[in-house]
Parts: sequence; C-alpha cells; structure tokens
Amino acid sequence: MQYPSNGPLVGLSQDYREISKFLLRFVLFAMLSTTIAPLHLSAQATSLDELKNYGYVYFENGYPTRLASIRTPQSDANLAARENPDLVFQTGYYSLMLDTDDVAIKGYDALSGSDYMTALNEDVTVFTPATLNLFVYVGGVRYKCVESEIQATDGENMVRLIESGQFLQRVDHVNLTFQDPISGNYLNQAGALEIAVWPDRFVLTLDCSGITGVTRTTIQMFEPDGTMHLVDKGNEDVINLTMSPVDTPLLDASLASSAIVEATRLSDAFPLNTGFNESTNALVIDIPTERISYPADKDRLDEYVIEVTNPTSAPINLPLVFEEVTPRAITGTVMTLCGHETTGASGYPLGYPVQISKNWHNDYEDKFSAHPNSGGQWLRGSTMLTLDAGESKRFRLRVIHGYWNSIPAVSHAQLCLIGYGKTVKAGTWKWDESALGAWGESLTYDPSMHLSGTYLNDIRPSLTSPMHGAASHAWTENVGGAGFLIYRDQNDVFRHLKRVKTAYRWTGPNMTQIHYSAVTDDDRIRVNNKVSLVRSYDYHRTFMEYRYEFLEAVTSPQRLAFFQMSADYYKKAEFSDFYYRNGTGPIYTDIIDDPATSAKGYYDSFQIEDGWIAFDDQSGSGFTSKAFRGLIISDSEINATPFAVSMHKYQSAWGDDQLILDLSAVDRERSYDSGLIVEGKLQVAFPAKTTSDYWGDDTEFLGRLAAYSTPYDAIKDEAEQNDYTVTVHRGTLVDTYPLEVISNPTGAAIDVTIDEGGIGNVPVIVRDVDDGHFIRVQRWMNGGWQWLEDVNLTQNQNYYQGIRNGDRKMDFVFNIKRPDTNLANSWRFRVLKVAY
Repeated sequence: MQYPSNGPLVGLSQDYREISKFLLRFVLFAMLSTTIAPLHLSAQATSLDELKNYGYVYFENGYPTRLASIRTPQSDANLAARENPDLVFQTGYYSLMLDTDDVAIKGYDALSGSDYMTALNEDVTVFTPATLNLFVYVGGVRYKCVESEIQATDGENMVRLIESGQFLQRVDHVNLTFQDPISGNYLNQAGALEIAVWPDRFVLTLDCSGITGVTRTTIQMFEPDGTMHLVDKGNEDVINLTMSPVDTPLLDASLASSAIVEATRLSDAFPLNTGFNESTNALVIDIPTERISYPADKDRLDEYVIEVTNPTSAPINLPLVFEEVTPRAITGTVMTLCGHETTGASGYPLGYPVQISKNWHNDYEDKFSAHPNSGGQWLRGSTMLTLDAGESKRFRLRVIHGYWNSIPAVSHAQLCLIGYGKTVKAGTWKWDESALGAWGESLTYDPSMHLSGTYLNDIRPSLTSPMHGAASHAWTENVGGAGFLIYRDQNDVFRHLKRVKTAYRWTGPNMTQIHYSAVTDDDRIRVNNKVSLVRSYDYHRTFMEYRYEFLEAVTSPQRLAFFQMSADYYKKAEFSDFYYRNGTGPIYTDIIDDPATSAKGYYDSFQIEDGWIAFDDQSGSGFTSKAFRGLIISDSEINATPFAVSMHKYQSAWGDDQLILDLSAVDRERSYDSGLIVEGKLQVAFPAKTTSDYWGDDTEFLGRLAAYSTPYDAIKDEAEQNDYTVTVHRGTLVDTYPLEVISNPTGAAIDVTIDEGGIGNVPVIVRDVDDGHFIRVQRWMNGGWQWLEDVNLTQNQNYYQGIRNGDRKMDFVFNIKRPDTNLANSWRFRVLKVAY
C-alpha cells in the first residue's frame, strides 16, 4: 500500500477530509500493530559490514543555547540554532534529521559509510524530507502532533539525550503539542517522542502516558519515495515503530527468544535474566547487582559467558544491551568482550567495543516518570555483533570496576543528565565523564558547552585525601575549568561549535581515547580534539591534543585561544601564584596581579610553546587542595612546522577574579589563511602535595614526593622524566609518551628500550597487530627475557586492552612499570604476537 509522499492525513482538501478520515480509520482498525514495506532507501539489498556499525548524534546548527542564562550571556546565544534546532543521526548505513520544534523528518537518506573514525569528520550533506504523523485519540477525538516548544522560558530543555556512544543513540522529546485539525482545539497535556538509533535500524516510540484518557495511538511515516510505515493500536498509550534501510531481519519477541543461547556467570554458571526491549529493538541481559566497596573489592573482576546465534537464513546484526539495574561502581565501570576458551582465545580482548551510558541523577522529578528512561541510577553497556546466517558467537563479557590487575582502571562514558536538578534542569544534552578508579570523577566534558559554559568542567585529583574525611576511595576537590577553542571574530561575535560529534574509540580499562569534532558556526574552522586518561597508581594524568583546520580565512579575530586553563564561565581552583618554564629556559615564579587592580580582558603574556606551568592551588570548590596542578605544553605546530605560542593572562567579567590563561599565538589577533592547520599537545597532571595527602602504593613516587616543597618540583618530574628517548629494536616508533609503536609484521611485534626516566605506569600502544593474534609482554632482566610480573598465558589475561581498527587490524594497550626506582637506569621490554 502506497500513498503520495505527503500522505492522506496531511495532503487532503477540507472537502474530502471527513471522507478520507472515515476510510482511513477503517483501514487502520484492520491493520493494528502493522509495519509496512520496511526497505525503500536503497535500490538493492545492502550487505552487512561490521565496520559500518557506528553512529553519531548532533545538532546540525549547534546546540540551541538556553533562553535562561545560567552563566553565558544571552548576547552570545546561538540564535541560528534556536531557529533551526535540527537533530541529525548519522550511521554507517543511513542518516535521519529531526526538526525538533516542528517535529518533522527533514531528512531520511541512505549512506554508504566508511568506518567509525573516518566518519567523525565526514558531514552529512543531503537531507531528503520524509513525513512523520503522530496521533493520539482522546474522548473519541483524534489529535495530531503539530509542534513542540524545545525550551521553556526558564531554560528547561525538552530534547534530552538518554544514551550515546558508538552503537546506540537514544533521545527523547518530552513536549509534543497535539491539536484536533477539525476544531482547532489543543490538548492541554503533552506527549513524548523517543528515538532509539542503532547503526542499521531505528525505533520511534510515541509515549502518551502523560495524557489522560488515551484510547488509541498512531505512528505513521512516509519515506521520501512515498512508502508508508504504520503502527496503530487501540487502548495503548505507548507504541513503537521500528524501521531499517538495511536488508536484514529486525528483532521481535519471538526471534529474540531464540537468539540468546547462553547467558551465565562464569564463576558458578548462575543464569542471567534475558529479554527483549521493544523500544530499542535490542536483546537485554541483566547483570547481577551486588555492590562494590573499596578497598575490600580491590581485586574484584566479574565475567559472564554469553553465546548468541543467528536463527535466520540471512546475515543479521544483533544489538545487545547489558544492563546493571543498580550499578555497582557507577563512576568507573568498563565492559569488554573477550574470547571464550572454546574459541581458542581464552580471555583475550576481541576488539569489539561496549559503549557505557549511565545516570546517577534523581533530584528532579521527570516530566514522564512512568517512562523508565529518566533520572535515577542506571548503567547500560551496548554493543552490536554481525552474524552470518546460522552463525553463533560465544564470548566472555568482562565487567571491570575500580581496579584492573590491582591498579586503578580508567574509563570514559556518556553520563545522562536527566534529573540533575531544577536549577540546572536545562542541562540534558551530551556530557562525558572519565575516571581513574571508580570513586569519583576525574575529568568531565561538555563539548557543546550547553550546561556549564565551557568544554572541560569538573577536574579532580586522584589517589589523594577526599573532601569529606574518608581515608581513601572517595571524591576529591574540584579544581576544574578549562576549554578548547575560544573564538570571537573580528566583529567580536562569539562563534559557537556546530555538528559536535564524539567518537569513543577506547573507553578503558588501561587507557581511554576519545575524539571530538565540530565546525565553527561561521564554517571557517574545523575542530578536532583528542583526550586520553591513563591507568596508574600515582596520580591523575590526562593527555589532550587539538587540531584546528582553517577552512576559510579568519581575519583579525578579537579572540582566538587554542586552549584555556580555567575558563571564562568555570573557575573552581583558587591560587595566588604559579611557576612556568619555556623549553629549557629558566624557571619563573609568577605572582597573580591584585584582582582589584586588574582590568577585565587581557593584560599580560609569556611565551611557552614547549614547556609547563605548575599551579600552587590552595582550594577547589571551597575544599582544601591536596594536589598540585600542572599543565604541560608541547608540539605546537602550524602546517607541521614549529609555531611560537604564548599564554595570555585574561580576567573575565563573570564570577570571581581568578586568573584565566589563554594559549594562543604570540600575536593574539593574528590572521589565519585558508588551508592553515594549527596543532598542539597538552597534558594535565595532579600529583599529591605531601606523602600524607597520598594513599596510593607507588613506592617510586613516594620517594620523590617526600622531597617536594613546591608545585615546581612535582610538575618538573612529570615533564622531564616522561620526556624520555626510546631505542626501537623492532617496530616503528610513532610517539614516545604515551609510547606508541607500529607492530613489526614478523617476529616480535615490538622491542624497545627506554633509555632513562619513565615514571608512573607508562602507557604503551602496540599498533596494527594482525587479526587472530593476542600479545604477551616480556621484560629483559638479569641477562634474559622474563614474563612481565604475573602476566602470562593465564585464563583471564587481566592486562591487555584491544580494539579493532578500520583496516580490521588490532591495536593493543597496556601499562608498564619500570623495574626499579633509579630513574637513570635504562629498561627494555618486548611484545610477542601469538596466533589463536
């Protein structure tokens, strides 16, 4: 059954509307719960490819900044985004654009995607409209969704991000307005639309549970070619329509019941609850919810045996959701898929990611409390597996909490903000949280700058005494506030970021690697930022990189900062002086100017293209600082040649007078020609101030820590002792710290000597290992090769982290500790490849 592309419900004249309504109602009653003609975006069947199993969600014109100013002024609001709040879902197979205020599908198009990382900087440019009709019946009257206010005047945002990562993007819109097209009357209660997007399918959920007296609901969608899809149910206030442009079976309750062959706990074969979630079209496996406590559960590791099968005669993608209803270690959980002993890859990482989305906010009563996707504590791991007809896959699900091989693990995940609190209830879009361990945030990210007015928000030391009296394993003070690109053009107009996308390449447990991309809203600069947190037992380190490609010339900008420490609208650390050093030059102590006499804006600068800054923080968020704060700057380049940069002192007009440092060109207002690319590397570090402030057990660090008297001592060690030289015996060196080496095709994958230095647990990246191999690490000691500590061919292999790349090879990550405390000694190790 097909109709013209505008559909019979929206395209008829007044004279025929009543006749059409009668006929269509007759047809609808005969077709309850029916979905029609699912395949129409492509002229021929689409082959499944696991490289296309990815997705992004972003606002095409940037985040529609709030009507109620929390920090940033309304004079800097993104008015274009408010006028056109178009939400884009981009996957390896298709794109979908939702006009959120008109509740209309402005684009539904097939895509021939590349791979996850390549697509990060590939923009969707074609949007072919489709027609979406949403109906609810109350008291015998049919009402149609006609619009939605996306923001209330108090700043509340109605378009809310629930889950986001590589595989599942889940958004709800909680303010749908319905009108009777005959009388013109409006319902005085709102409905909600949820969209759950997987790489090869999406689900539209119409939720009218907040409307009194519902007797029937309908979702009708017309593809661009006129093909109709329909779900219509009587006496239902929540319904789902599932669609796919891919020639593959979609899940239903019957298929889902036969797709999971086994789901048990590894230790005792305890069976796990399994089910099917219609609103996400996914298989759901419940993970038992015993709570974690530290330090008692320091060595806790939970593993589960999962086997899934494709019971159909065609290739299929299976979406899997591992749900912790009551999360165990919510700030730091990591999930990985590993080989099962029956596959010959016992315990080794298979390289298939599991995205983590979570929420711990429950201060604000959700608008639709009956809809179970709002505030409160939940944690879900989502992945997608591609199976040929009749194929089965058996693996271990490994759930890692605060520790990994007895050292604090690292994690990076999307944190849902629904329920965060009435005063900031507008903050319901993308927010990421990274952690060293699982007892507090280490660094949080707001790439759209929608909530706190800056890119990097809460930043907390690790392994130091907590804020509230506990001896260890609890939240520490917040010395946060930092940001990437700050750009005001020559007319002093603040340029927002649009098309903000996030690629969660590595989410832990040894090292994270997250990529953010965007374009400035004047289309002049493409922005790429990379951040990585590393596993260690001495202190919190995060590595960052920025890359700004000038697509068009930027002439005499009023302000163009590559990075800022403290931020215009987020300044939590309080300090009175700091140390800095540029290159190998002298070390300077800088006393901050008296705020009472400092003019707002820029007032001084110092050059620092290859050096570091050490801050003598006194407090963070009102709590005594137990750690020094350091910023290390390196590899500043413009078109791959060295580029002189300076730190420019800045005093913002918002909040207190705490100093802000803007990293920029020596000439702050210099122009940039089209084609220029500015790049640089940064590192933040937070070593403890004293031995009494530190509760970790890194003896080498404790020895140095006892001699520290100023932040200069601590940050000097980090900057100099990890700026080591490497002798490569096998493999191709890419970078020294973190150490990154391309695998040798034959023999040992890599063989390297760190000539001197190397503090903390040095992160090592082994790139391009052929698929079907795992790795084993050996250290050269006492004239021979010895297995690294207890890392051997054991059952669990609780050491390595692996990820598949777009070329189908594997990258592995591990952390290695130098064998002695003498930093002048050289040390050597190698990595072996073993086929399975």
